[in-house]
Amino acid sequence: MKKQIGLIGLGKMGGGLALNLHDHGWDVVAFNRTTETTDEYAKQGITPSYSVQELVSALEGPRVVWVMLTAGEPTQNMLFGETGLINYLQEGDILIGKAMNSCKFSAPIASLCAGRAGGFRY
Repeated sequence: MKKQIGLIGLGKMGGGLALNLHDHGWDVVAFNRTTETTDEYAKQGITPSYSVQELVSALEGPRVVWVMLTAGEPTQNMLFGETGLINYLQEGDILIGKAMNSCKFSAPIASLCAGRAGGFRY
């Protein structure tokens, strides 16, 4: 498996993670809702993407995508919105949800993911 990862959310935690992974030889493809932030990280060697679909398309399968957003509406919309991540993942892909997600929030998401696209892990 290639050392490649998609990262959604370039705030303090996600941005630091992206740079750390990049510094340790990972190919990091990143998306942030603000293009200015994405552009700043691109200057530091992170591969930019400007939509969720572009991020997923840039990754080799099986894909690993790490979502670093706060719990609640931001994560729900990113995963299950009209252009949400879940629409582009396939069986065998791995979705990592971190940041401010509690078990109460994560368990229903894991169930929804398992029932989609042949089942992938959250």
